Amino acid sequence: MDIIIKGDISGIQDFIFNVQSKGAAKSLRARSFFIDAVGLLAEKYIIEQFEIDTSFRIYNGGGNFYLKIPADKWDKKTFDEIQKYFLKQFYNINLSVNLSYISYDSENYGEKIGKLNRKVNFEKLSKYQQTEFLFKTFEKNDHKSQEKFIAFSQNLVKSNSYTIQKTDNVNLTFPNVIKPDKITLFGYELKLYASQPANALKIFSNVPVWSNDLIRKHHKYINKEEKFNIKTGSTIEFEDLAEFARARTGTAKIAALKLDIDNLGTLFQQINNENENIFLSKKISEFFTDKFFDIINNENFSYKKHQLNESKKKYFETKDFFNNGETIPYKEYILDEHKVNFKENLYVVFAGGDDSFIIGAWDAILEFAILLRKRFADFESSKIRQKLKQLSQPITFSASIILIDDHFPILKMAELAEDELYIAKKITSNNLDATGKYMKNKISLLNHVFDWNKFDEIIELKNIFYDMIARYGEERAFLHKLQELFESKDKKEWNLHNKPFNPRALWLFKYIFRDIKKETYFSAKSFYSKFFNSGGIYKKHVWNSFTDDNKSGLPLPVASKWTELLTKKI
Repeated sequence: MDIIIKGDISGIQDFIFNVQSKGAAKSLRARSFFIDAVGLLAEKYIIEQFEIDTSFRIYNGGGNFYLKIPADKWDKKTFDEIQKYFLKQFYNINLSVNLSYISYDSENYGEKIGKLNRKVNFEKLSKYQQTEFLFKTFEKNDHKSQEKFIAFSQNLVKSNSYTIQKTDNVNLTFPNVIKPDKITLFGYELKLYASQPANALKIFSNVPVWSNDLIRKHHKYINKEEKFNIKTGSTIEFEDLAEFARARTGTAKIAALKLDIDNLGTLFQQINNENENIFLSKKISEFFTDKFFDIINNENFSYKKHQLNESKKKYFETKDFFNNGETIPYKEYILDEHKVNFKENLYVVFAGGDDSFIIGAWDAILEFAILLRKRFADFESSKIRQKLKQLSQPITFSASIILIDDHFPILKMAELAEDELYIAKKITSNNLDATGKYMKNKISLLNHVFDWNKFDEIIELKNIFYDMIARYGEERAFLHKLQELFESKDKKEWNLHNKPFNPRALWLFKYIFRDIKKETYFSAKSFYSKFFNSGGIYKKHVWNSFTDDNKSGLPLPVASKWTELLTKKI
């Protein structure tokens, strides 16, 4: 029978994220790209050793790769020698390439993939058995490697492709394998190119860089912070991304987005047809390369600027009983919409079906996550399930978004995002996903977990609150009151009684709006009915949330906090 080899790179999170926050943007993507290079060059070495060609590649990405070895090419001794060689390459750092293999036939392909995944996870726990370098002294080279990654990153942001060639440099160890324009491992050299030569492979990446337009737009910030080293093509730091968000919203924060596809391992295990399994793998890879970076590089999001339109006060005749039917003027603000490129505001650390991590300006991250989810839903429906007819239910992904200051420790940021994603995935709905399991399909934001479909309700609430403040001049105080109402200190006690919040919110919500609902715009522009009619905000998000068996997050405090962050400049 033929053999499948799986390569698993362990130690990735600590390797990428265990860096100082200041200046981290100059090295994070380079570290992530290094992981990609390890997978690519390890795969190349295995192909060479077993004397097969690249047609036997199954998948490579996200720190994992799979190769098919025909039965007549398989040799256990060769496999053991390769594993020992790989471990020796990284003995002085907490990074390793772990290999496992399994035999299979065409009737049980998916089942064997599942067993192989479990096998590699078990075997890597004893990866250093019978290796003569186990007790060698580790060289402390953190500072040296950081300098090398920064130098490599400077070329990476200018490059659009790479080549892989055989080299005689086979004895280099980390961090000497890293040069400003190339990575040398396992007897192969991966070299970066700014122009795409023949046989070069495309780099899918986004590290935001300063343009002449951005420098002109933010010249006051650059001068104030004495960032005189900024020039066209310089990497945009995380503190710069926070400033971009502040200029638009008044809130100087960044955000981290962590996501992965729900039950992906189970999905592969359930597809036993080899060709269909590989088709799914390639389609997932296609989305998180071509489609993912197409959104970032070619699409934008909008934000609104406002100014008081004193010259065109509007008048109307209200029938609201608070004003006795009088004709009362009100001021309305003009909201000018501006478009902003995603690529200037997002930093992709890594992207793949089983794991993606993006850092960016907080408002850009939220808009990107919303758009990405919609595009993925369209893609999996039209490009995957149309082909794989046995998948009658959707393939979904879950995500977490955390908002932090730009100087927040990078490793802690990654850990928090991972923790929030774990919490989100523990909550399931009664619907089934493509694997036949209860659907996850969740988004964690501001310590609340929501079904992606319900997230649209949060966006609707946020838009209503935003219009009240930005268009009609309402004071922002009610936003804070809503947050206090639903996030009270005794909330956990009520949760123990299966209640989402203190029941006093059932009447205090109306009390918060006792004066607001007397405002002329509130009735004239149908806000009263949006809040208080039979299917309005109060009934749906206060009364029903309290009385129904509601296990998901609460839209009102999240929407009010989101609006608060958006309107600090108003």
